Amino acid sequence: MMKLCRYRTNDGIQFGLVNKAETGILRLSRFGIEGDGMKAIIDAFFGPMKLDRTMLKAALDEAGDDLMENVELLAPVDQPPGRIICLGKNYRDHANEVKSFLGKQGGVPTAPIYFGKMVNRIMGHDEILKVDLSNGCELDYEVEMALFIGKEGTNITPEEAEAHIFAYTVVNDLTDRAAQRRHEQWLKGKSIDNTFPMGAFLLLADTMEFPPNRKIRSFVNGELRQEASTDYLIFSIEEILSDLSKNFTLYPGDIILTGTPAGVGMGFTPPKALQSGDCVDCEIEGIGWLKNRIEGI
Repeated sequence: MMKLCRYRTNDGIQFGLVNKAETGILRLSRFGIEGDGMKAIIDAFFGPMKLDRTMLKAALDEAGDDLMENVELLAPVDQPPGRIICLGKNYRDHANEVKSFLGKQGGVPTAPIYFGKMVNRIMGHDEILKVDLSNGCELDYEVEMALFIGKEGTNITPEEAEAHIFAYTVVNDLTDRAAQRRHEQWLKGKSIDNTFPMGAFLLLADTMEFPPNRKIRSFVNGELRQEASTDYLIFSIEEILSDLSKNFTLYPGDIILTGTPAGVGMGFTPPKALQSGDCVDCEIEGIGWLKNRIEGI
């Protein structure tokens, strides 16, 4: 497997390749890639002049240019390089638990449910999420596997889907459940400022199995809340890309969230909304981890 990360050193913000031991990072500048723009990164790894993988794999055995313990890991991008497209109720157990807090909006879907997410910025691993918890906000967590599109495509067949994916990462699709109930349409509740953490790594899609079959979990203050496998998706990644791309062009940099399993806070009795000071850990086996503390403002 091959992972990328964006990070801060005394020299500024860098983009790098994580070594095999995950103790060091090789700066992409050594391979002739300058800057930290995601579309340039995608082109370098995925475009027609993509980097030589044999050379990259050999470099993974090195200690790296920067030690992991000496850097600050950042979100892979601070602003979305494309659109953020989310899948609703794409794990059967979560689709059923949604009935308990969204009523008629719950239940297992017969076709993929898509919605957009608009964010002020993308937050990173270990970053404090300063969220306005006033005005009746009921903040909830959702661990999800997200994918970055690497190749433009329309009317993609299921067999072609894999070739359009650049990388996978971990996200927490934090949601204001009160706004979600009030408006019924989910855009508002899914677009609260400072509530879209991502990372800490991007796992290059062509260096792991397809479709991914990885354990996905979340914890709140150390308590296990969600646990499933990415293999439990109602609509598979192949089905999602094929269905979504019908008369709808997907572009490099688009981010697709594939859904969350059961165990969200609002599914408990009584509900367990996130409070100021709570710490949420999200992890997907082999892809990465993401830890954030909530700070009410």
